[in-house]
Amino acid sequence: MDALESEGVIAAGGPLGDEDKAKRVMHVIRAPDPKTVEARMADDPWTRMHLLTTVSIEPWTVLLGGFRSAAGDADRTFDGR
Repeated sequence: MDALESEGVIAAGGPLGDEDKAKRVMHVIRAPDPKTVEARMADDPWTRMHLLTTVSIEPWTVLLGGFRSAAGDADRTFDGR
């Protein structure tokens, strides 16, 4: 996970719900398409060690907030949970 974050693949991530009891996490991933997300997550050690399972990959069009590009255009990001 640290490598994915330092490489800029994961824009944000964390547990859903109570941090100490969370059974699910959400990652906001910068990628051009879902196949790129699948390939990169499959190669991650956490996935190979069965510590992380990708349940869904869904497109997300950012209209508000800090994930907008510097030019002000909406970014299209895929989130993996």
